Amino acid sequence: MESSNSHQSQCIITSKQQVKNEPSKHQPDSDDIITTLPVGDSWNWPSNLYKNHGFWYTPEFLKGVISAKQRYKPLDKDVILCSYPKSSTNWLKALAFTIMTPTKFDLSSRPLCTNPPMTCVPCIEFEKAEGNNEFPLASTHIPYSSLPDSIISLDCKIVYICRDPKDAFVSWWYHAYYFVCNDKKPISLEKAFDLFCQGIVLFGPFWDHVWNTGRQALKDLTKYCS
Repeated sequence: MESSNSHQSQCIITSKQQVKNEPSKHQPDSDDIITTLPVGDSWNWPSNLYKNHGFWYTPEFLKGVISAKQRYKPLDKDVILCSYPKSSTNWLKALAFTIMTPTKFDLSSRPLCTNPPMTCVPCIEFEKAEGNNEFPLASTHIPYSSLPDSIISLDCKIVYICRDPKDAFVSWWYHAYYFVCNDKKPISLEKAFDLFCQGIVLFGPFWDHVWNTGRQALKDLTKYCS
């Protein structure tokens, strides 16, 4: 029984199948798109921020957004956890994972006992996942207007978590200060606050991200939960 649960745990964590990486002949390459976009202050991160459809991304994240838009194929019953970064996303992932897998594991084999929530719930920007009958749960920081059309058109459920912007900003600044700057001089709190208020931050502007989804939720309360 233990080996079965262990195998099941592995299946859950890697349950989403990989999609072919070859770009479509009818879709522009992400590198070509990036070269045409406005450039914003990088917060002293290793790469610049680029503005695409009203939101700011690093090249890595923008490529993930474009890839998900082109390739992500959910199922009707999938639940998509959406959030602006630094908004208690991992708490939401842990809660959702636990709720949706109440009988799949015994106490000793639960993936969350040995793995962080981010490895238990696939992120569509990076894993280019497809829907999976066994485990219909995925996550994203992509704003509503840039979500894959397949999520909007199907009967997927969208759960959106929002955090007080002051808390989200402070969490962003600590993240940039301690984890992202590498050998660069850390960005000052004052400059980071000014850029955050201008909306020049990864996946920002903050309020545009929140309202982008909230406005749609008001139109269809059966599809959205926040």
